[in-house]
Amino acid sequence: MDMSSDIGLQPDKKQYDVVLAGGGLAGLALSIQLARAGYSVALLEKEAYPYHKVCGEYISLESWNFLEELGLPLSDWNLPIIHRLLISSPDGASIEHELPLGGFGISRYKIDAALAGIARAEGVDLRESVKVTDMTFERSSFTIRTSGGTFSSVMACGTFGKRSNLDIKWR
Repeated sequence: MDMSSDIGLQPDKKQYDVVLAGGGLAGLALSIQLARAGYSVALLEKEAYPYHKVCGEYISLESWNFLEELGLPLSDWNLPIIHRLLISSPDGASIEHELPLGGFGISRYKIDAALAGIARAEGVDLRESVKVTDMTFERSSFTIRTSGGTFSSVMACGTFGKRSNLDIKWR
């Protein structure tokens, strides 16, 4: 919801209850939960969905029910269930280990794109190709500066990785 006229913000500054910086699994899941709880939410992602990512292709089975509750049809996707880990070296040596909880394999391309669709359907203002450059807290609200404009919120969440520009900036 744009409340800029109600609270005297600059015309290009959008006001939300919560702004999340980072649209990976954590940011997408949190944005969906917040929107379902009735909060106005903006999710800012520096990439454009869908995009390929190496990390996160194995997810623990303990997350299965949670992800399905978010709206992912995991049971319909016929995903590989993984119970054993095998690591091998170029010389043929290997280590094998049972995975007590087990997990499933899924492309981040697929899961992130599906969660982004769910977030949008729940009313999240999902902004793609928007890089967050700074977050500051002043006078009871956060100001989030980005490549796509300035946002304001009561709460701001960083759901970005440890090599992100903000993490590096904040050390």
